[in-house]
Amino acid sequence: MNKYKSNCITKTCKKNNNRDTWIIKENTHEPIIEKQKYDMVQKIKLNKKVITNVKYDYLLQDLLYCGYCKRKLQYKIYKSADRQTLLYDSAGFNCSVAYKSKCKNKTYIREKDLNEIIKNEVIKRLKLFEIDKVVNRLIEYYKENDKNMKKIKAYKNEIGKLERKKSVLYKKKCEQYISIEEFKSQYASAKEEIEMLDNLIIELCSKNDCNKLEETRIREIIADFKNGNCLENDFLKEIVNKIEIYSKNRIEITFNL
Repeated sequence: MNKYKSNCITKTCKKNNNRDTWIIKENTHEPIIEKQKYDMVQKIKLNKKVITNVKYDYLLQDLLYCGYCKRKLQYKIYKSADRQTLLYDSAGFNCSVAYKSKCKNKTYIREKDLNEIIKNEVIKRLKLFEIDKVVNRLIEYYKENDKNMKKIKAYKNEIGKLERKKSVLYKKKCEQYISIEEFKSQYASAKEEIEMLDNLIIELCSKNDCNKLEETRIREIIADFKNGNCLENDFLKEIVNKIEIYSKNRIEITFNL
């Protein structure tokens, strides 16, 4: 009871969303199924997990536009029948206002197919230029995305925090906020952590030869980019300004280079 509110003046009926005001009476009707079975099904429904709010960073993110209305294309990904699995093979793009009939572009193009087309066009574009012009940019990009370099950067940031912690501890000791014993204990702990991180950095540097990249390694990196093996969204944005989709057979790419 009280699930709906009626207004005699306007002759309207609205759902009452405040469940606290509902009057619930159980077992007023003959059940269709046994209560034991009903409770069991409700438990199964509660335990069933549905995929929601999954973030997926795709290769051509922020680069795709409709060739007709110039709006950004929307990314569409479908779920399996049980709604437990994302079907990446069928994922693709279409105009974000096509369903509202505000744009005549009804094209739906699969992500896999479009990625392959764009990669091939980017490779062709790179071959038109002397690779030496982009070598420095490629090396910097490699350094930023190399796993060992990322770890070294994280360790250095941690060392910086520990060094600041040591300064704060010394200040607290001088102002008598902490005892000398506490200062010694915490200071020694911070010092040990710094030494451990320094050793890890030395170990990673020896593995990665981070002081300088050998010429052969540089050539390998360049070859990878020329063949499209290392293309990622950030790097694509450096090369491509925008990609306009008119149809599956008409794709226009505006390059920055």
